Amino acid sequence: MAKQTWAYPAEVSHVSAARHAVGGYAAANGVPEAEVRCLKQALTEAVTNAVLHGYCSADSGTVTVTLAIEAGTVSLRVTDDGQGLGEPTDSPGLGIGMLLMREMADRMTIGTPATGRGTEVCMAFDYPAAEADLAVAPAVAV
Repeated sequence: MAKQTWAYPAEVSHVSAARHAVGGYAAANGVPEAEVRCLKQALTEAVTNAVLHGYCSADSGTVTVTLAIEAGTVSLRVTDDGQGLGEPTDSPGLGIGMLLMREMADRMTIGTPATGRGTEVCMAFDYPAAEADLAVAPAVAV
């Protein structure tokens, strides 16, 4: 399994850096182009949400992105240490980011990280694994 973690200041100017780092790492580790595109779009939404909504009342913080790649599945975790999930506010945005992420990912959960502070969005994207990546049991003669 290939796994990488990046941490960024919770600022809009770092969304693009996260997108490029994750997309490049996924592509370099054999994730098909179509899934890389979905992964990058979902990541952009998750990091943007963390920056815009997680730190509405805080001065600054960190957004941590973890990508794990296994044969046939890419798992993405975006965690912030902001104010956490709460009631909808008048913050900027149309409110479609979560809907887009749910549509692109095969599985998605949203909750509070183990630290007890902030928000954690976990998504998984399935794709057909290359035959070389699959562990195939040898045929048994009958």
